[in-house]
Amino acid sequence: MHDTVRLEELGMNVWPALHQQLCNGWVIRLSNGYTKRANSASPLYHTDAPLEAQIARCEQFYSAQHLPTVIKLTSTHAPAGLDQLLEQRGYHVLDLSSLMTCDLRHASFEQAEPSALRLDLKIEDWLACYERLNQISSAHRSAHRAILDNILGQRTFCAWEQEGAVVGCGLLVREGEWVCLSDVAVEPQLRGQGIGTRMLATIMQLGREQGATYAFLQVIANNAPAQHIYSRFGFREAYRYWYRVAPFKQT
Repeated sequence: MHDTVRLEELGMNVWPALHQQLCNGWVIRLSNGYTKRANSASPLYHTDAPLEAQIARCEQFYSAQHLPTVIKLTSTHAPAGLDQLLEQRGYHVLDLSSLMTCDLRHASFEQAEPSALRLDLKIEDWLACYERLNQISSAHRSAHRAILDNILGQRTFCAWEQEGAVVGCGLLVREGEWVCLSDVAVEPQLRGQGIGTRMLATIMQLGREQGATYAFLQVIANNAPAQHIYSRFGFREAYRYWYRVAPFKQT
């Protein structure tokens, strides 16, 4: 079993916040409000500081940024009583997710199609592709771009081409023996045709060729189709995590 703290550290490294502070073992992250991962506090390291005091510090920090306080908890590493305390304070649960890992040494990538994978897109083009495939606004593109620029690991911006058109994308980040797969998307009208499976096989094979031994990814817990695909490649849940979000009443 892989260590939760190490996996959380990897997750922060492959999706780095634009600003980050350490506060008695809690990592407080801020990125102009773009994504909860980069705008939340994580109780990562052991501390004897009272939970009420830690929460108050987080609320003060995010209030000064005119953002709701968001605290990330994991099923294997959250301080005892923190989830219940946050619930009592009116924090609601959001985005129950699964962190899954895979041993690439034993994974099979028979469905890989390297010829369909493009690795020559510029970041701007890849971002535009990601937004189009996910049908999201470009309003946060500058923050997204800044996060990508801050990744210190080996980045590979992947695009999947079919009949001369880009119909899928993904991001692979390697740090040592680990690779993280994220931002996977397929053209909405082409989903369910096996493109995601072939693209995943090809990208994961690329990660192994880059020298990685293990892979991890994060997926919403109720996304059964995605979890089914990942499990076929040997991904297994290491732990679950979720966010507690405060009512935005800070001034």
